[in-house]
Amino acid sequence: NTAAPLGIFVGTAAGLSQPDAIIRSSSGHFLVCSRANDSVFRISEDGSVVDRLICDDPETPGDPTGGLRNPQGIAELDDTLLVSSGGTHAV
Repeated sequence: NTAAPLGIFVGTAAGLSQPDAIIRSSSGHFLVCSRANDSVFRISEDGSVVDRLICDDPETPGDPTGGLRNPQGIAELDDTLLVSSGGTHAV
């Protein structure tokens, strides 16, 4: 049994930079860790970006991500989202 690539689902034009991990959330969206811009993107089933679920907004004081740097892994546990932060060695 062999599988052929289907092509690019979502790429750099959407803002992803070094995507590392992806899960399908309980809401049906895909959540993608984008390492190089310290973000987690929410992607619809058709491949369009819904939003950046987690990102540092330069317009706000402080860091709303809680220090997320280089996200490398993601999991959903009940209503809690767990994201590993490779740059800070934390979850």
